[in-house]
Amino acid sequence: MARSFEASQAEFESFPIPPTEEEWKALRAPYYNASLAGCLFDEHEYVTLGDVCTEWLKPEEFDIVDEDRAKIFRRGLDMEPYIAMKAEEHLGRPLVRSQMYRRGVMMATPDYEPAEYQLGWGIEIKSTRTFLRGAIKRYWWWQCQAQMWCADWERVHVFALDSTLEVHPFEVWRDEDAIRQMMQRAEALVECLEWGELPPGVQLSAENVTHMWPKDSGEEVEVGGDVVPLLAEYLEAHANYKGWEAEKKRLRDRCVAELGPDSVATVDGVALFTYQASKDVERVNWKRMIEENPDLAKKYSETKSGPRTFRPNKHGIATMSRRMDGSEEF
Repeated sequence: MARSFEASQAEFESFPIPPTEEEWKALRAPYYNASLAGCLFDEHEYVTLGDVCTEWLKPEEFDIVDEDRAKIFRRGLDMEPYIAMKAEEHLGRPLVRSQMYRRGVMMATPDYEPAEYQLGWGIEIKSTRTFLRGAIKRYWWWQCQAQMWCADWERVHVFALDSTLEVHPFEVWRDEDAIRQMMQRAEALVECLEWGELPPGVQLSAENVTHMWPKDSGEEVEVGGDVVPLLAEYLEAHANYKGWEAEKKRLRDRCVAELGPDSVATVDGVALFTYQASKDVERVNWKRMIEENPDLAKKYSETKSGPRTFRPNKHGIATMSRRMDGSEEF
């Protein structure tokens, strides 16, 4: 039975998990992903709403799950059977793989649910390198709200393995006001994206812009004067960054010089730092291969777009800064 008016009105569907990852991605592609619900409130740990929109509008150019994030996901998948076993022990009942659930524009793929059908709750498995300090991450909470909307559950049990290597149980209960706000934002966002338009107010990163428009138009465009102080702050931050980079290198060099050919530096028997070689890695010598096999290299060569580069105009920024503070007339 639906627990809210919105839930009773929205179209509801459930699907078995497809056998392949490609089919799973294709099934959820037209819908907003529950795991990204926190992006709607700028409360996701590493994904922005700009990332979500870029992947939706340019799926062939941009993937939210880059290699670094994929490593974290793989670690979580490796630990999932153990965490699920601890969840079964804690709940005192068998669990089964969850179905996929869709309601309205939202699609959810919870991890597990009770073997007994329709008990009104599900299970989410998490793994993090950080210490949770007695509370779950905020974007996990939003994901659970999205799952409860899609599956019409009253709560989600979260079992999380943190940096202490302990599995911690948490309960997230349904919040109708939060769900209403979440779905209003998701519906407005998806409506724009389905028209192929960037929703108003979405802040894109430089990486997002590069994937949305790999080639610039070559034209000038008038922008708001509020970018002038931003650029001035950028130049100051860049100068400080370069200075600290140089200082970091100087201090590192001084320390490493003390060690010379040895591996571990100690003071009074206490290890303070190491300077050790990493493992040998076999790599293709592309330069040699191209020189010795030019026809083969040509066969497999392809042209890639050159990257767009951010280059502030220091003279222009200084001129506009003087005009804006009144020291120079327009």
